[in-house]
Amino acid sequence: PVNGGQTCALPIYADRLRIAAQQNIRKDLTNMATTNRSLLEETTKIAGALSSSQTRGKFGEAQLEQLLENAGLIEGEHFTRQKSVSNEDEKIGIPDVTIALPGSSVLFIDSKFPFERILDAFETHDPKEREGLIEQHTKDLLKHVDALAKRGYADKGASPNFVVLFAPFES
Repeated sequence: PVNGGQTCALPIYADRLRIAAQQNIRKDLTNMATTNRSLLEETTKIAGALSSSQTRGKFGEAQLEQLLENAGLIEGEHFTRQKSVSNEDEKIGIPDVTIALPGSSVLFIDSKFPFERILDAFETHDPKEREGLIEQHTKDLLKHVDALAKRGYADKGASPNFVVLFAPFES
């Protein structure tokens, strides 16, 4: 009692503020937990999708196409996708992208996404195992380079004497 027996409202007001603040903190923590759970579920879906080589291939092709379009190239005018390439005698293959160059020459690009070993390397904490996985990744990538060289895209009349292997990237 203050001032002749009257009670002070200040402690009650402070208590209400504290309760409101605690409720807001609980709400924020609940929202954070829900968001975190949702993020984990989506990350798991992406990781599962990228474990399939076919899905990784589609992802690589989509990233290549986006890169070309961001560079100002127009599909159907400057480049085509999945166009069969032949020489006089036989079908050579189907590069992911064929870019029309000035002078009627063409540049072939094939997208490859051999990153299974890299993903495994980032998951391990053992430096020796990581190094081995990265070395295996290098060998996997070289196999793709060799396979592209054997297809003979660069032997096509109006092509430069090389083929571009596009390896998708993420920052």
